[in-house]
Amino acid sequence: MKLTKKNILLWYKIRKIEKRIKKIISEFSKEKFGVFHLGAYTIDPKCLVFIVHVESDVEKERLINSTNFMSEVKETLDIYDYPIQSRDNIVFEVESHETVNRESGGDWYLHFK
Repeated sequence: MKLTKKNILLWYKIRKIEKRIKKIISEFSKEKFGVFHLGAYTIDPKCLVFIVHVESDVEKERLINSTNFMSEVKETLDIYDYPIQSRDNIVFEVESHETVNRESGGDWYLHFK
């Protein structure tokens, strides 16, 4: 990654977005969870995926189907002023450890490859 001012600012925004998503999940879920991101946002800010991981398939489906949860998560892009031309392209995924264990032998990298 080339360290430009633009890339550093994007990285800070992404970290703040992840932190806020964690806060939102803590209000919606009682399961153990985490958040990480993947993508080539330094090449193009629209190349970004946020992944929320929870323990169970049941919780995964509940969060995916919660319009309140998903709208609050997507709103973080506005709150932290992520580049407006990229916001519609950002993906928010919810995945469970149960699914990754079943489909990818527990390998998160392989699962999203």
